[in-house]
Amino acid sequence: MRKKILKIINEYGINTAIYYKNLENNKKFTLNEKEKLPSASLIKLFIMYHAFKKVSEESLSLEIQIPVNRNDTVEYSIIEALSIDKYSLEDLITLMIIQSDNTATNILINYLGMSNINDTINELSMQKTSLNRKMMDFYARENGIDNWTSAEDVGELLYKIYKDEFRNSELNKKIFAIMKRQIFMTMIPRYLNESYEIFNKTGDLPNINNDAAIIFHSQGNSILVILTKDCKDKYKAQEFVGKVAKIILEENI
Repeated sequence: MRKKILKIINEYGINTAIYYKNLENNKKFTLNEKEKLPSASLIKLFIMYHAFKKVSEESLSLEIQIPVNRNDTVEYSIIEALSIDKYSLEDLITLMIIQSDNTATNILINYLGMSNINDTINELSMQKTSLNRKMMDFYARENGIDNWTSAEDVGELLYKIYKDEFRNSELNKKIFAIMKRQIFMTMIPRYLNESYEIFNKTGDLPNINNDAAIIFHSQGNSILVILTKDCKDKYKAQEFVGKVAKIILEENI
């Protein structure tokens, strides 16, 4: 399998990091999994985790109504296009994950607190992950301020979600229900048939295309994270991620 993947990497000329874990036998496949890379929208998984952690501790409610500060709105967002003044915490998380709504994300960062989110990340000992800027803040990116993670950190976060770290089955079901509604299916799910049930979150920026998923299958469940960088052709990168995912999953079931 490694030879096949390295062959595809060579063919596409894409820099990548991979973390795969078979949840039945704990077998792993990794490549550059500890490398610190721009997270793009994968950082939203950590924001979601922090929010549900606070709900599990009963310091927040999913029903609480959070006002929209128009200073947080950015283009190409559902919230930016509507005139609704407030949303529930659950609705903001849902929009952030399934549609990758950047306005919803910025509202959540303001409400939850960037430092509080990073405290949770640090408690998880995920040393390559940090939230340092809001979404669509390209001025910050140009000045070297970005959001970071690694394939391993994302994979370990998904494992915590999978094993119900909060010991609250109802909250865990909500997380899976949200992730199941993901609308961006052009990478890990790209070449997989309907026997795979996929709960994923994508992240992309110029030259960056990432995807991370919990995958259910009748012959075994797994976690797969694929990060890419320095690929100028977005569609080529998506195709690459899809091909790598297909090889890994089909050879490990």
